[in-house]
Amino acid sequence: MFDDVQPAPDPTRVPGASVSALGARSPYETLKRVPAYNIISLTPLQSLHGTITPADLHFERHHGGVPQIDPASHELLIHGMVDKPLKFSLDDLKRFTSVTRTCFIECSGNLDTRAGEKSSPQVLCGLTSQSEWTGVAL
Repeated sequence: MFDDVQPAPDPTRVPGASVSALGARSPYETLKRVPAYNIISLTPLQSLHGTITPADLHFERHHGGVPQIDPASHELLIHGMVDKPLKFSLDDLKRFTSVTRTCFIECSGNLDTRAGEKSSPQVLCGLTSQSEWTGVAL
């Protein structure tokens, strides 16, 4: 009955893919965010291992879509209740010392009270993520 079934090749004896300019998730990683209402996508909290949320599983919440920002022309303006307003390009900011922090972020609209008792953590509280962030401390 199984005479015509060939065993899968031993992956340690078959050359792998060549190097690439940009990494990608393994095709065997199947976790995905759950989009809802075209403005949010929920983190699959119940399926994560560890405390850091992978970047591609970080929750999203936006009303106007995700803007495409050109790093070459983007500026940070600090003004208002300051002695002297300041403007920084991204190249200006990169000259400062960077810090690395583990940051927890939660949407203020988290906790779906309509979800019910038997809901998964993803449905109940999926608008939370924890990431490692590196950048300039302002």
